[in-house]
Amino acid sequence: SLLFTPLCTSSLHLLLSPYTSKGDYDGAIEQYIKTIGFGTIEPSYVIKQFLDAQRIHNLTLYLEKLHEAGEANDNHTTLLLNCYTKLKQRENSQKLDDFIKKPDLKFDIETAIRVCRQAGYYEHVLELAKRTGSHYWVLKVLLEDLRRDREALAYIMSLPFHEAQENFRKYGQLLIQTLPTEVTIFLLQLCTGSSKADPDQFIPLFVNSPDHLIQFLQDVLDKGRATPLLFNTLLDLYLRGDDDETPAIKKQRQEKALELLSNPQANYDTGTALVLCQMQDFKQGQLVLYEKLMLYNEILQHYMDIDDYANVVKTCRKYSKVAPYLWARALVYLTDKDPELNLRQEIIEVLRNIDSNNIFPPNQVIKMLSQGNAYLGLITSYTSKHIQEQEREISEDTKRIKSYQEETARHRQEIEDLTVGVKKFQFHKCTRCSQVLDLPAVHFLCNHSFHQRCLGENENICPECAEENKDFRNRQRALEENARKHSEFFRQLDTSGNNDGFGIIAKYFGRGVFDKPQQETVEAGVLPTLDPGLFQDLVGTLITELKK
Repeated sequence: SLLFTPLCTSSLHLLLSPYTSKGDYDGAIEQYIKTIGFGTIEPSYVIKQFLDAQRIHNLTLYLEKLHEAGEANDNHTTLLLNCYTKLKQRENSQKLDDFIKKPDLKFDIETAIRVCRQAGYYEHVLELAKRTGSHYWVLKVLLEDLRRDREALAYIMSLPFHEAQENFRKYGQLLIQTLPTEVTIFLLQLCTGSSKADPDQFIPLFVNSPDHLIQFLQDVLDKGRATPLLFNTLLDLYLRGDDDETPAIKKQRQEKALELLSNPQANYDTGTALVLCQMQDFKQGQLVLYEKLMLYNEILQHYMDIDDYANVVKTCRKYSKVAPYLWARALVYLTDKDPELNLRQEIIEVLRNIDSNNIFPPNQVIKMLSQGNAYLGLITSYTSKHIQEQEREISEDTKRIKSYQEETARHRQEIEDLTVGVKKFQFHKCTRCSQVLDLPAVHFLCNHSFHQRCLGENENICPECAEENKDFRNRQRALEENARKHSEFFRQLDTSGNNDGFGIIAKYFGRGVFDKPQQETVEAGVLPTLDPGLFQDLVGTLITELKK
């Protein structure tokens, strides 16, 4: 017998085919099938011979063998599946099932899915997509073609965390329309589970379901997943409401919004929250945010705008420690009102706090009262009160001055006695050891006497008065150093404003800033304490204070 190589055998089948295929398409296709894999004939040539609708069985057989041999491309797969879909008999349907369920898929999956979906074979699409992990096609067919939303949700829930998160961003909006409760529960699990997805990314999915978005945000915040976007979004939903809602529901929404704004743990963006409250004209929320932002003027202005006199005073009282200037605004506001409103008690409290906080000097307060609509009796009583206080202060100062003068005269007399007089020491006991004083003894002008042996090496300083004298010398030295700080003196005068400028000048008088320098200091070459221009500046300052 003769032996032929596979290539020769293929060529032989090719030569015999035109003769054997005359009227015998089944026999011809068998010959063409035997040429697969040898490269002697292009599959497209064979396919062209069997494109007639009556030869679809032969073409299907050839394409199946082409796939089995691994010689098929995307076009061959598309053509084979089209053949299956056009032959909808039970046998060919079984063939399609067997083709798709093959353990080794020797064809392009994407192509097979598209062809089957176009032909309406959705279950086959799901089979292929699930086997190959094509989540996109599984969900697309379930949601768009079969409308099996619950199955689609279950499929997403079965995916690993990152894939579930990604696919829910794509299809979540569709699922929320039909399964809002189930979707909200699943999203809560996704955001508060072990992996914890970012809840901010799911907010746009609820664009058409505000009620379920509120529920989702509340649950997420209750679980401790708080971000500024979540808080601000929830606040916006609370404030927005519906046009046809009842007053009771609106009140309930605003109470929730106020509770959210007042929560110290809420890390919402205060600027954004304030804009939302202003857009919805939510005054209570604005007041809470004004306080958080320390905008005390705005709080006071709110009550002024609605003529809430009690809260005007209450606001000043509440923030007086951090914003005492509020009392000044309240005085201008209240004195500008009609006296018939009987705001006497409110004005009296404002005046009392202005005095206690030293916001304005009395003459400026009287000027403000006279320019407004305040009661004449109120101005009279305020003026009388301050005149009496000044008279009392003058009386006390006079007594104090007299006391200082008497004390000064006494000290001068003592100095004179010590300088020109004779000091008698009649002490019989040592101040330190309390024993009878015997010679040698040391007497000090401070009326302390000691045994010489009790003093040790330092016989020139009284040990009982040494600490006090040292402290006195240190204070004197500090005062002398401060007296030379002329720029600090004028800075305090400038910043005192309407406060006690005379008090500052008096304090520096006490420090010796205006004292004449001692002769020995000048002789030593040290400049006097006060430079020549300082006296002229001081005179101008005094004149300014007197004019106030």
